Amino acid sequence: MTGKQQAEGIKTPHDHDVLSGRGNFVNYHPGNEHFRALVRKHKMEYVKCPKPQKGKFSKLIYEEIKARNPPGRFLKQDASTKLWYDIGEKKALDKTRQALREGAPELMKELSGDSG
Repeated sequence: MTGKQQAEGIKTPHDHDVLSGRGNFVNYHPGNEHFRALVRKHKMEYVKCPKPQKGKFSKLIYEEIKARNPPGRFLKQDASTKLWYDIGEKKALDKTRQALREGAPELMKELSGDSG
């Protein structure tokens, strides 16, 4: 993506992009489905590892999205212009960490055999 394209916004995200937001369009977007599949793939290891090692999983997923062809981007839509903008690496990593944490306490209980 060129700098000009970034400054002007993106009209139509491609299938490798991960979209931020709510609703069916975002949930069923192919890039978001792939993102959730990557999170599921890494979640068990994420939950089991010591806290200092957890950061590597969000970075790994971020890099896997960026390594697709064409590269995936983490995008958010501007409500007024309806154009999409890259949220940047920090926010993308935050989004990925949040996705990895979702359901983690329940998973830990299952792993420890504690049914409540």
